[in-house]
Amino acid sequence: MEVENPLSEFKITKLFTPSKNNENYIKARESTTIEYKESYNHGSMAQYFKTMAAFANTDGGYIIFGITDSPRTFKGLSDKGKHQFENIKIEEFTNNLNEYFQPSIKWANVIFEYRDKTYGIIYTYPLDNKPCICSKMYDDRGKKNSLEEGDIYYRYRGRSQKIKYAELQMIFDENKEKEAKKWIKLIENTAKIGISNASLLNLSNGEFQLDNSTIVMDKALVDSINFVKEGSFVENGGTPALKLMGSIKDIRTFDGIVVTTPKLKAIEPSDIIIEFLRSSAVDSPIEFIKVIMNCNSGFQPIYYYIKQSERDIDWIKKFINDSGKDTQTITLLISRLNGRLEKKQELKSNESEANYFKRRYFNCFKDKKITNDLSEFLEEKHQIWLLQSFMYLDDMKIIENEAYYKSILLELYEKLLKNKRGNVATCFRKAICRLDEVLFFNK
Repeated sequence: MEVENPLSEFKITKLFTPSKNNENYIKARESTTIEYKESYNHGSMAQYFKTMAAFANTDGGYIIFGITDSPRTFKGLSDKGKHQFENIKIEEFTNNLNEYFQPSIKWANVIFEYRDKTYGIIYTYPLDNKPCICSKMYDDRGKKNSLEEGDIYYRYRGRSQKIKYAELQMIFDENKEKEAKKWIKLIENTAKIGISNASLLNLSNGEFQLDNSTIVMDKALVDSINFVKEGSFVENGGTPALKLMGSIKDIRTFDGIVVTTPKLKAIEPSDIIIEFLRSSAVDSPIEFIKVIMNCNSGFQPIYYYIKQSERDIDWIKKFINDSGKDTQTITLLISRLNGRLEKKQELKSNESEANYFKRRYFNCFKDKKITNDLSEFLEEKHQIWLLQSFMYLDDMKIIENEAYYKSILLELYEKLLKNKRGNVATCFRKAICRLDEVLFFNK
């Protein structure tokens, strides 16, 4: 499975998981990968740079702006902070960061919308060539955020500080191990190709010599360059050649100008239902499928998002299996993708109270007589009977009245069922799956 994007909607939404004890508090504490700030201010760059350098020297991490300190509550950015964060000059920020720290730090930022509030997030990628060292002094009046030339910062649990001996030695040991693996890989590749067929490219000065037509180089570099076979150089008398298309940028240069800060929106389990019933065209259907994989139930409108992803079911099944998760939700999802369906049910003929109301609600569904007045369905037993009666509708009736049924189920969900558990929730999810399968499952 591909490496997870650290700034995907799914990943960031997980970071914003609220506390079970209080929905206004964020669950995760500050850690080796998370730092919270109540506000964002261009004048605090040195403080942010120090944290980013510490993250780069460890495992990468997030600075999340808009979370208060003690307790950690969801506050969001002020209008001023939001405006400043949205208008970060990426090139200037990067150049300033590179002025104070080398090797260059890779980072990215996004605006994140969560429950009607706006947050800023800066993610710092872990550095491949550690350690990142402060290359220029910055004198802060408070000294707390001063930068000293030659200092190496490291992320310890919930704080960024000068690195200690043990962690510095660990970085040196890891670098030795990486270097050894590169030599082993190079020798293995050379052995496969044959020593007489291999040529080496000197990346430090750009000089290379081609005895035949094979170049051994790092995969990361190969991924960033296009090689097109030209056939031969005329002046070389027909020697086989490869022409280099594109350019290699110095690590200290900025790759481009970002005009606007990317904006993402949280995807919560309720959004899976709401966007489906609203027939919304979502920007990242695979992100919605990731959220579905982590829901408490596998009864979710997955076919709607599969269709938007333009992937086939086999690809989605592999994607789910490759996640390595072994939960009841995953088991149910795979079972459904393998053909399990919520089929049309038959109304029983006995004259119990339940069947009386199920028949009545079924006729109301069929004749489109259910309105936005949901007062009749305040009791749980009537909610269950209503949802069970939906399962008596045949496929053609559902297709003909798609918009109407979606509007009623959405009204029911938002007003009465959003926080329901137990039998009511199960009946609702099965009704949603029935609707999803009739409309979007390709039989």
